[in-house]
Amino acid sequence: MPDGEPAPAHTAKTQSGHTFASIYGRVKPEAAKLNRGYNHFAVKSQIYLASLKRAMELLSAFNMEDKGLLA
Repeated sequence: MPDGEPAPAHTAKTQSGHTFASIYGRVKPEAAKLNRGYNHFAVKSQIYLASLKRAMELLSAFNMEDKGLLA
C-alpha cells in the first residue's frame, strides 16, 4: 500500500458498507419477527433449519452426481 493511503478497512466506503450491513442484519430479523409473530429465537431457528435443509439437498445432489445417477 502506498504511503499516505488509508487501509481499505478504514475508508469511508468500507465503513459505510459495514454500517449498512450491521443495521440491515438487525432490521431484517426484526421485520420477520413482526410479520410472523414469533420471537427472535424462533425466527433464527426457522432460518437455521431452512439453511440446513437446503444444504442437505445440495449435498444429496452432489452425491448423486458423483455416483452417476444424475446427467
